[in-house]
Amino acid sequence: MKQQVVPNIQRYEEDEMAAAKANHPKLAEVLQEPSLIGVPSALRILGIADRVSYIVDPSLSLTCHNKAWDKFALENAAPKLAGLACIGTNILSITDESLRPFYKDAFQKVQREKKVWEWRYTCSSPQVFRRCLMRVHPISLSGWLLVTNSLIIESEHAAGTSDSALYVDVDKQIQVCVHCRCSKRVAQPERWDFVPANLKPEMAVRQALCPICKLYFYPSCREKTVLREQPRQRDNR
Repeated sequence: MKQQVVPNIQRYEEDEMAAAKANHPKLAEVLQEPSLIGVPSALRILGIADRVSYIVDPSLSLTCHNKAWDKFALENAAPKLAGLACIGTNILSITDESLRPFYKDAFQKVQREKKVWEWRYTCSSPQVFRRCLMRVHPISLSGWLLVTNSLIIESEHAAGTSDSALYVDVDKQIQVCVHCRCSKRVAQPERWDFVPANLKPEMAVRQALCPICKLYFYPSCREKTVLREQPRQRDNR
């Protein structure tokens, strides 16, 4: 299965990034930033970033964030994460449990190797499909990190099934992949479909990793996936 999946995903990602650089000049500018940046540069980038961006200290506790962070928190029913109230919060504590080991390893790798780490992820809404690029920059202050997120693709959802009843289990919940946002069919558990309606805030979902995402994107999380109720769509950061 992996031999079939990997080349297709790699080819798709290469085409996706080529198109993104052509369509989003700001993304091309972000990709030119040096690996190790100073504090003034980190604060400048934080100020101009139009997507969720933030700085964490060596313990991965949040020290500052931009206005896009506040906007995202308020739009996703998380007002306690907006403004100054969230300063000092460990970023891993507000990351979905199924992805926590993955991001912990990634942040620690940047701290250790002092090289930029990149990750592409899906952050779709019920109305719009979005793919974003996360970049984690080491800052000249030892152990401090700047995390930026840039839009790669934004488009209307392709036509597909809208019957959420196919995905509601005996607990009246829908299992949704935390990475690709596909939903698991109850009668055909091997099948995961992208259903925009299942991303609505009022839907009761449990987040996990679908087989393909677990195999290709998060092999280290295979035995660590934790399912829990998610009343709102959460960011994959």
